[in-house]
Amino acid sequence: MNFLVLFVVTGGLAMATMFNAPAIFVGYGFAFIVMLLAAWMFKPRTAFVAILASTLIALPIMILTKATFTEVAILNVLVRAPVAYLASEIRWRKGLLSSTFALSVFESLIALLIAILYFGDDGIHTSLSIFGILLAPFGYLIYLSVVNGERLRALAGIVCAAIFYFSTVTFPVLLVAFVSVLSLAALLKYPKYPNLKSLVLLVLIATAVFGLVYDNSFRNNVKVTLYPFFPHNWGDERWMQTDPACPPMDNVFVHTHTPSRLRIVETCVEVVGKVEKPPFIAGDGDYCFDVIPNDKSYLGIGNYILRKGGLHIEVVPADQLKVLSGIQGICPGDVVRVRGVWVVDTDHGMWTEVHPASVIEVIESKSKVRWPECVLGREFEE
Repeated sequence: MNFLVLFVVTGGLAMATMFNAPAIFVGYGFAFIVMLLAAWMFKPRTAFVAILASTLIALPIMILTKATFTEVAILNVLVRAPVAYLASEIRWRKGLLSSTFALSVFESLIALLIAILYFGDDGIHTSLSIFGILLAPFGYLIYLSVVNGERLRALAGIVCAAIFYFSTVTFPVLLVAFVSVLSLAALLKYPKYPNLKSLVLLVLIATAVFGLVYDNSFRNNVKVTLYPFFPHNWGDERWMQTDPACPPMDNVFVHTHTPSRLRIVETCVEVVGKVEKPPFIAGDGDYCFDVIPNDKSYLGIGNYILRKGGLHIEVVPADQLKVLSGIQGICPGDVVRVRGVWVVDTDHGMWTEVHPASVIEVIESKSKVRWPECVLGREFEE
């Protein structure tokens, strides 16, 4: 019973890190590992109860911090426990591997069905949850360690999984990811070496500290993932603009709809890049375009795979006259300087955006006419 309580509490905190949409290489991340371990370690009814209790712990954290849509937080409670029950049934009948694939398929199909019914074709990004299966080897290491009573190895496995997650969830940190995968392989292949577990754990902790201190991408991944656990994000100041380089605001999202889809990386950044595709007006009225930034550190994994290496820019309707009138809109081929709020869009495959953009300057333009004439007859691509 004590282990079950520990599992529920830690599982609930892990599930509270969930995003509206899955990241490319880790699906729904920690939520997937929690469900996988429940299916592997508990009989179906206990797995159901464990996941239901975990999601109930996560529910108020996700809602009160606006870390996800309220609907997503509620569906997290309603859907995950039955899926864990089914995965556990398969685990005890067919084995670990079958339950792993079944869980990945169940989660992906249900997420895709809900998203398409709710969002339409925009919900297709939830199909990326299938890649949560890439975290299964880390879950397997944790499972083996727990059932064998190897606490230090289990702790190393948890740290190993967390570091892999923090190096792949949004911004790619290849060196750290490589260290986590190498550590996983060592812990699985050489379980009997007495000092290996301690050595690997020390290496992992040193790698995490190095990433937090010296690697902005790793640090930003941690910041975005652990968003619900920073006290700053529980109050009205969570969206305050205090950087003097951008216009001061009590709420940078005051004119942005459903800000719970956006997690702030920095409230004020300046990006220079080239516009490759025609701008368009989104369904919510935002003026949108992509730039290929000179500084690639602004790009997440989702930008490379889903936006062809572009950083998405959005100007909300309330700011369009102020931001766009002086430059007469944006045209393909323009080199622009953009200043605004740098966010991760958790509703669209975890790509990064400057949203809302507060200042845009055209540095160089090859277009003889301005928008919208410069995009007439061009194919639009959201």
